[in-house]
Amino acid sequence: GCDVPDEAATPRGRDAMTGSELRRWRTAHSLTIDALAHLVGVSALTIWRWEQTPRLPRPAQAEALARTIRKVERAAKQATP
Repeated sequence: GCDVPDEAATPRGRDAMTGSELRRWRTAHSLTIDALAHLVGVSALTIWRWEQTPRLPRPAQAEALARTIRKVERAAKQATP
């Protein structure tokens, strides 16, 4: 999996993930837009907007996205032999 800094998804973090990076991360982890939206607790349209436009998540959404990314990353590391 991709190593993502703890603040990767926060809009104010210096290492903020761009929309295209989010899309690459999502597809690398075999997540659909709907699946990621469910994990983060937002609509699929919201995920699409984050990926396709310069729109940044609200702080609470960014934190939920960051938590989801960390959780998926941990699960991917545990699944790798």
